[in-house]
Amino acid sequence: MNRIPATAWTRHHACTPQITRTRAIETLTGPGTPLELHDIAVGGRTVRMFRHAPRSLRAMCEAAVSPLPFLVYEEERFTFAEAWQSASRIAHVLVHGCGVRPGDRIAIARRNYPEWMLAFSAITSIGAVAVAINSHWQSDELAYGPKDCGATVLLADQERLDRVAEAAPIPGLQLLAVRATRLPSGARSLEALMEALGDVPMPPATIALDDIAMILYTSGSSGHPKGVPSSHRNVLAALLPWELDRNIVALTSGVAPTDPTEQPGTLLAVPLFHVTGLNASYLSSYRMQSRVVSMYRWDPELAAALIDRERLTSVGGPAAITGDLVRIAQTGATTWPRCRVSARCCST
Repeated sequence: MNRIPATAWTRHHACTPQITRTRAIETLTGPGTPLELHDIAVGGRTVRMFRHAPRSLRAMCEAAVSPLPFLVYEEERFTFAEAWQSASRIAHVLVHGCGVRPGDRIAIARRNYPEWMLAFSAITSIGAVAVAINSHWQSDELAYGPKDCGATVLLADQERLDRVAEAAPIPGLQLLAVRATRLPSGARSLEALMEALGDVPMPPATIALDDIAMILYTSGSSGHPKGVPSSHRNVLAALLPWELDRNIVALTSGVAPTDPTEQPGTLLAVPLFHVTGLNASYLSSYRMQSRVVSMYRWDPELAAALIDRERLTSVGGPAAITGDLVRIAQTGATTWPRCRVSARCCST
């Protein structure tokens, strides 16, 4: 993986004086650097892209396989290696059990369970398109989304399955149930299908950078929500600048970074159907080898406890979420010495 270890800048720039942002960018993105930028033609336009960027989201996820902890939900834990194996099983179910082919739209509608992220990795790794469905949608909206994008499979938890059952069946849509205790007519249990497989490799797939990787829906404030597609190149072009910016801050501050004594970790406080939760919290964690701790729903007191228990290093979200955490911190009940709380809410 083309990550810049903190040790590289600690060793070679331990006494580096503060430099300008322009100079930092030149230093970090010049020829031969891991984050080297070069000009390429995309859609008839010349754009700048990272020369050593992964060739797809599949390549990014596979390169991150390691024994380090990755996904945490309540008492459930997955390492990066275990997450990849589970994603491979889901991919096998989709390809061999549902007939999914590259380019097919696969909808995900559920809470921030680990299976949301595992399914996303599986879908994008077989060249299909992950469609993030708003889990707050009601039955008519849940019927609209899969029909609008042309989904062939919907992966849903019990709450979403119950709402889907209230609407008319969608012809050709296969239902895979996750953490469900009641299966509606025609639905199959994803867990049961996965358990029957054992360990399997990720199915082969040829994926181009400009293939569509995912579709996120707008809020629909001016009409029906609109599906917004992003290619593998689009997503990677969003993730790597954050990686670059962390290194820019290290150089422009004049303070060399130090190796973390513990693995970084982030609290997933925003729904994964939103780009903030999906890109900024989840996908950015692969190359950082960062843990992602998810919650059933937003609960400020539980969030504070998780930051303490898991020794998390970052939390990001809209002002309502970060404001809750600031209020708890102001009580003096905790100091969170390792955690950076940032208010951010990327627009979809």
